[in-house]
Amino acid sequence: MIFYRLATAALCLSVLLPAANAEDNTAEIQFSGILVDPPACTLSNTGVVRVNFDSIDVNSVDGVQNVRDIPVELTCTGGTASAFDLTLEVTGATVDFGDADDAATLSTPENNDLGIRLLMNAQPLKVNEVAKGLNEDSFKTLQAVLVQRPRAVLDAGEFTGTATLRAAYQ
Repeated sequence: MIFYRLATAALCLSVLLPAANAEDNTAEIQFSGILVDPPACTLSNTGVVRVNFDSIDVNSVDGVQNVRDIPVELTCTGGTASAFDLTLEVTGATVDFGDADDAATLSTPENNDLGIRLLMNAQPLKVNEVAKGLNEDSFKTLQAVLVQRPRAVLDAGEFTGTATLRAAYQ
């Protein structure tokens, strides 16, 4: 009987002691923060943005000559821009020239051998992908340049290309 009481007392102590130690090893977690609004942003040229290449010699289409600026600026007011990532997405149909920069080149329906490569900061801007980590000044360097399928001979004639530009804070 004494053994039973000692065993019961020891069991009770062993159950209570870890609880006491666990209480000593606790920490309170407090959370805080500030909810902020994203900046209100507008593209300066909403609607149709026209980039005119005028008349280009078929022999000068090389991806270097005849670069044109895309006249779009982003203006943001209010909000807390530093709390958000500015993104840019250009959507449209791309070419399949077998080139590493095909993903940055819009197709021209009138000529399967001609494409319009998009550039930002003089680097190819991939179409149908979201570019992240931008700022308002990134939009000042949007450009387009004509390229052709390797070893293709371009025919003279009119061409068009279209894309949709979307800027957003996330």
